[in-house]
Amino acid sequence: MNGLTRDEAIGFMLVACKQADLNLIDTQIIMKKMRAAFDTVTPEEAVKIGNEWYEQKWRGPKK
Repeated sequence: MNGLTRDEAIGFMLVACKQADLNLIDTQIIMKKMRAAFDTVTPEEAVKIGNEWYEQKWRGPKK
């Protein structure tokens, strides 16, 4: 298998949550959503959807 395993990806996410000092509730929400995404979105879709979402948030709404 190429890339990270599900457990490895969640581990990295938890490290990032710890480093960002997120509270337990927010961390649990992110983990629940991440686990669901593993079952419903392909890796390619995740890259596309994630990058588009981030760019929209960074640049703001289109005018």
